[in-house]
Amino acid sequence: VKISLTTENEGLRRRLAEAQSNWLETREENLRTEEKLKQLENELRLLTLSKTNLETAHEENREFFKKQEEQREEQFLETVQETEKKHAELRKELEEMLQAQMKMSSAMKDENKRLILKLEEKKENHRSEKTKWREQLSELASALEVTRKQHNEVTTEKENISHINDELAGKVKFLKRENKKSLKMIYNLLKKQKNLMQDRQTLCHELESLQRSQTAGTPLQRYSQEAGNISANEQGSGADTSCNVKQSNVEINNEDESL
Repeated sequence: VKISLTTENEGLRRRLAEAQSNWLETREENLRTEEKLKQLENELRLLTLSKTNLETAHEENREFFKKQEEQREEQFLETVQETEKKHAELRKELEEMLQAQMKMSSAMKDENKRLILKLEEKKENHRSEKTKWREQLSELASALEVTRKQHNEVTTEKENISHINDELAGKVKFLKRENKKSLKMIYNLLKKQKNLMQDRQTLCHELESLQRSQTAGTPLQRYSQEAGNISANEQGSGADTSCNVKQSNVEINNEDESL
């Protein structure tokens, strides 16, 4: 009996320990569930607040959009009315322009008819003038042939004259060369004469110096004075001839350059 009681007590103790452990677990789970419930309640409160805020914002936005739509409708109606007015004005202007263009087109048609008649008249006049011009052109062609023949004759004569002129120019050049040679010879002779006269003048000066040293009034002094006067006159004539020769040389050189 004691053994059975002890076994029962042990079984009861085990059950009691298991029940206590289960109770502790259930208690912990209850605490967790309570915390979760609190969190869920807080979230629910936040959701309700956000829902109310969203509903209020949605209503405000709905009113704002309604006002915007009304304003847009009013603006659209105003623009439609303005466009209709402008369209009516443009239509009137286009009708007036069409009428003016129709008048212009009718006037242009009349003007074109008048110009066509004038053009036909001018064509007939041009044909008659064309025949006259052809006749004149044939006459001018015959006259041109005559002038060509005359021109050919003149060119041949001109060539002959140019050939003769070339021959004469060659002869003139030859004569000028000969004249230059002769003038150079004359110039050299005059130059020699001038040198001789200068020598003579120096001798006269020497004689005068000798005469001054001697007594005045001797026949030798008179002779030296006369010789000095004669040499001075000859020197002047020689200078004049040399100047004339130089001028003739310059003129000949200028003529050669012009040729």
